[in-house]
Amino acid sequence: MPQYENIGTEKEKLKIKAVSYTTSSVYSINDFSKVFHEDIEIKYFFEGSSTLCVGTETVVANAGDVVVINPYEFHSTVSNAEEKGRYHLLMVDLDFFGSENGFIDLRHLFMADRTRITTLIKSNPRIARLVEEAVLEMDNRREHYENAVRGIVLELFSLLLRDYKDSRLLNYPNDKSKRHYQVIYPAIRMIRGDCTKEHGIEELALACNVSKYHFCRIFKESIGMSAVEYRNEYRLQTANVLLRTTDKTVSEVALQCGFDDPAYFSRLYKKRYGVSPQKNRAILSK
Repeated sequence: MPQYENIGTEKEKLKIKAVSYTTSSVYSINDFSKVFHEDIEIKYFFEGSSTLCVGTETVVANAGDVVVINPYEFHSTVSNAEEKGRYHLLMVDLDFFGSENGFIDLRHLFMADRTRITTLIKSNPRIARLVEEAVLEMDNRREHYENAVRGIVLELFSLLLRDYKDSRLLNYPNDKSKRHYQVIYPAIRMIRGDCTKEHGIEELALACNVSKYHFCRIFKESIGMSAVEYRNEYRLQTANVLLRTTDKTVSEVALQCGFDDPAYFSRLYKKRYGVSPQKNRAILSK
């Protein structure tokens, strides 16, 4: 979990982490908390571009865009060498404002009401500016910066909740599901680490130190799909990245994403997205 800014006593922690001028990279993270956490993660891309997989959604963030990762959403960056988006990052704890101060109760909104913020916010200068201002205040630590940050974050979430509330509810895991996530995470890391490999169920279960039966049961309960379905979903997400950012043929994309049979890839792709890879390439490239 993020290490939050201390203000005076332990009870007065400013529950936010800010990172300035960081660069996106290909997914290679071993720390579970970095890709699956309760905090709300907000990235303002000020240079370049990056392709991110958030849950089952693939988004392309360009300079000027903001990406919001809601609590407990698996996320990773899928980049080619040419894609190196630079961004400012805010990690906001759900208890940032508390629950008895008359401000926004983030924990209640996200955990009880299951509010979800839209993942990709395109070209909203006001929201981008607020993220940047919060980061700069945290970097510079000028007098009274704590109150300045609280005010900035309050305005930021007021805008997000007013203008970018998603119609879909947040899929918040209960305590049992969170424990299951911890167990199956090695398998998720293996799948997302190299989607070309055909990891068998036995191999995935062994990596999680559980039986094959137990692995299959808790994976389906936690993710909502089997491990094979999850692998195919991630492969299709990666295929979308390659279709948008390279000139590779559909057959080459299929092979690079772990599909030995391009015809099977095309059928699976059309079933998932409703159009062929060729047609979707034209849409994604616009």
